[in-house]
Amino acid sequence: MLSLDPQMVQLATIFIVAAIVLGVVYTILSSIFGKSKATIRHKNIGRAQPQAHASRDTMLNNQRNDQKRKEIQNKLKKREKDKKNRKISMPQRLLQAGLGISITGFYILSVVCGVCCALAALIFTASPMIAGGALFVGALGVPRMMLNWLKKRRQAKFLKELPSAIDVVVRGVRSGLPLNDALKMIAEESVEPLRGEFALLINEQKMGITIQEGLFRMNDRIELPELNFLAIVVNIQQTMGGNLSETLSNLSKIIRDRHRMRAKIDAMSTEAKSSAGIIGSLPILIIVAISAMSPGYLDPLFDTQMGHFIIGGSIFWMVCGILVMRQMINMKI
Repeated sequence: MLSLDPQMVQLATIFIVAAIVLGVVYTILSSIFGKSKATIRHKNIGRAQPQAHASRDTMLNNQRNDQKRKEIQNKLKKREKDKKNRKISMPQRLLQAGLGISITGFYILSVVCGVCCALAALIFTASPMIAGGALFVGALGVPRMMLNWLKKRRQAKFLKELPSAIDVVVRGVRSGLPLNDALKMIAEESVEPLRGEFALLINEQKMGITIQEGLFRMNDRIELPELNFLAIVVNIQQTMGGNLSETLSNLSKIIRDRHRMRAKIDAMSTEAKSSAGIIGSLPILIIVAISAMSPGYLDPLFDTQMGHFIIGGSIFWMVCGILVMRQMINMKI
């Protein structure tokens, strides 16, 4: 029979209880601070504009605008509902990250990464338990973290060039070019990842897929709200008509304003993020400094039951404070 150290069992119990309580606190904080952005956006889009004139033409224009707003609102709600109900598969995650490998190749790389992490942990610590944890983290955690990082980097590159691409479409439409030819200009003259995505959109049109459906499929591969706006705008224009160049010009301006607002928010929250990083790393730095200057001074903190409770409580409250600061500075538009 495998005998377990009672102190290790107590320490593991403290960490498990702290994790459960932490999950409950995080759920409560998310429900308080995390108001649905999509619901607010839908209400703002669906809000009717006041009528300035009572003439018949003005009333018809207002009715037409209200109809367009309701159409956009319904489409946004449908897209958000489908997005919540749809689970992103691993092949789609690989597409969003821009990796041209198969799912089998990704799993092979994950296993190789896990084995390398386990061997490194076994060499440096000589502990099978730590090596097993390193195997689990290296095989499941690190590859998915890399996927999320590659996805965000690809999204940032796409979003940076999207307003310029929309301006190209606006100039092409105003000069008399069809929408398909304007999209071909983007596929030929833009940089990656816009070049590849719009080239795929042109190829899908040759296979019989409409522009609207192609843009929605592109949004599934990129997953950006701004690209979703573009797809909905083109869909509304194709079904109900209207001045496409003016609508796209306004959309380009909105995307640039959102980008500037996001940059301003990041600049304003940099101080709070730095404070959270310093506060979170300060206990570890103090422990290392005290252990270097006075070896053995902190041994009761790790060898006694009371010390284990103190460590568990300190970690719990420290993580609670970091999560509260994260919710306060995590502003998205």
